Amino acid sequence: MKREFWQGRWDTKQIGFHEGRPNDLLVAHADRFAPKSRILVPLAGKAADLGWLADQGHEVVGVEFVRRAIDELFEGVDVRAHRLGLHEAFSARGITMVLGDMFAMKPVDLGTFDAIYDRAALIALEPSTRAAYVEVCAALNPKGPTLLIAFAYDPSKAPGPPFSIDDETVRELFAGRAVERLETRPASVPPHMRESGIVSIEETIYRIG
Repeated sequence: MKREFWQGRWDTKQIGFHEGRPNDLLVAHADRFAPKSRILVPLAGKAADLGWLADQGHEVVGVEFVRRAIDELFEGVDVRAHRLGLHEAFSARGITMVLGDMFAMKPVDLGTFDAIYDRAALIALEPSTRAAYVEVCAALNPKGPTLLIAFAYDPSKAPGPPFSIDDETVRELFAGRAVERLETRPASVPPHMRESGIVSIEETIYRIG
């Protein structure tokens, strides 16, 4: 989606995608990350997952282009402002947030990561940009695993976001890598999608090695 769309969602507090607590599938399968990993969280928003991962002893780096999301994540906390390469960054509570476009992130600026956690990035991106996103992530995380959470529903009834990403699509995007489907659970249907006729959504977590 265009930057203006997401900026508008944050400005008007239409952030139903924000869970407000650690994601159940992440909590259930976070042991798939090696201890004390350096974990990248693309399009991180102000997810509670960030703090939860940091509390498990990981070094957590989120990327987010909406400054309001970063400010709300660190609200009431002393924050250290600094730079990672070309990008502004803010650190507190074991979390570093990088302000910028995920597609502009490069190892020369951020370094490389042991793992990636993606709950809100791939499902938020226009389908035409998915392959480029996967390439960016591969450069930042050349050897480690990704824990990916995807949503699947009848896309003929609602265009997204969140965009429906089924098992076949995941395997096509990550062709050549091991894709392990760890667990699938029913997810709550947002009101705007229910109004479009969506009656069920499946939430699946994958380990991509």
